[in-house]
Amino acid sequence: MKSSVFDNLFGYFLAFTKIYRSFDNPPLRDANILNLQLNHSLLPPTREDIIVGKTSSALITFNPQVSNGHPYFFQSDSVNRLFAKHKKNLSSSQSEKIAGAIRFWEHIFLDTPVRTHKFNAAPEYFPCEILPDLNLLLAEGLYQTKELTEASDCPPSVRQAKLLTITTINQVLDFYKYHTCALLTKYPNNRNINAVFDVLNWVKYRPPKTLLAQIQLYWLYAMVSCCDKSQVHKQLFKLCSESKDKSLTAETLMADIYGN
Repeated sequence: MKSSVFDNLFGYFLAFTKIYRSFDNPPLRDANILNLQLNHSLLPPTREDIIVGKTSSALITFNPQVSNGHPYFFQSDSVNRLFAKHKKNLSSSQSEKIAGAIRFWEHIFLDTPVRTHKFNAAPEYFPCEILPDLNLLLAEGLYQTKELTEASDCPPSVRQAKLLTITTINQVLDFYKYHTCALLTKYPNNRNINAVFDVLNWVKYRPPKTLLAQIQLYWLYAMVSCCDKSQVHKQLFKLCSESKDKSLTAETLMADIYGN
């Protein structure tokens, strides 16, 4: 019981904290945390999905696209309530680890201003630098984007972080290939599942040629990149308006992706 509570409720929080504290290199730290975050929060697809890819919420998260402020978000009240509720089921050493991690993040977010910065000095690194170029991704595909990134002349730590982020997108794709294949064994004649499986197989190694393939690859990128709804709608509208395929609309896709 103690181990189950510790791992299931606090394992992610502690792993997240360990990565943050272990890396002196911000790009690699952020890319590793993004990898952990996505692999922790992925939800399996359903047979109704046109585009696959949904995530659950978490008590601590990283958003690489936040440039005005701190890209890390810690729900202190929620974590403390969860800790208080389950503390009786934890050993003293487990409780000490959790309490130490809570103190660490509260020091960052509560005891020190998170928006402080040096004036008249350009930041050395923006978290969004670890993201692959979206236009390149949609034009060349996942595999070729990785090849071109490996040959790029950006700083080594940023290049390595970009490659890890591309690997994260690929891992998300593999997660959905696996679960879509499982759905196919249950519903072999379902048109949605068959279409999604074909698209995932295609975009793993090839540039997305159809509208559906472009949208699916974009959505995998958007999940990893923590795009907000307005960004997603803008990009979906762009892809749909530029395509000769008028069978899909941005509004239909938004409803499928966000479930509304």
